[in-house]
Amino acid sequence: MGDEDPAPWSVFCAVTGRRAQTQVDTAPWFTIADDPGLDEQGRLAGYQSLADAHFDKDRYAEFCEATLPHVDDMVLSWIDSEEFRRVLTSTIHQTYPTHEWEKFEGHFGGLIDMWVSDQRVHSPESQAGTDDGA
Repeated sequence: MGDEDPAPWSVFCAVTGRRAQTQVDTAPWFTIADDPGLDEQGRLAGYQSLADAHFDKDRYAEFCEATLPHVDDMVLSWIDSEEFRRVLTSTIHQTYPTHEWEKFEGHFGGLIDMWVSDQRVHSPESQAGTDDGA
C-alpha cells in the first residue's frame, strides 16, 4: 500500500473510530531534541518512534494488510479507466473557462498518465515479472 495514498488512512480512521488529534504534545519531541547523548541519527530514530506511535503505525499496517490488500490495484485501475477520464474532463469543464480546457486536459491528463506509468513500472507484479533469479 502506497504511503502517499490518503484513501487507506481515511478508511482506517473511519472503520476503527480513530479520531483526529489536532493537538500534539511537543514535550517528547523537545526532550529528544535537547538530549545531548543523541547524535543526529539517534534524534531521527526518536522522532520516527514518536511519529509511529502518533499514527498507530503497527495497527495501521496490520489493518491495511488484513482489510485492504488490493486497494492500490483498485485505485490504479480506477485512475486508468475511461470513466475516470470522463470525470476529470467534466471537472475541468466545470472549473476552467472554455479557452483553458485543452491546456488543463493536457496538463492533468499528462500528470495522470505519468503516475499510472510509474505505478505500473514499480508494481510488485512488474517486479516479479522481471526477476530472472540471478
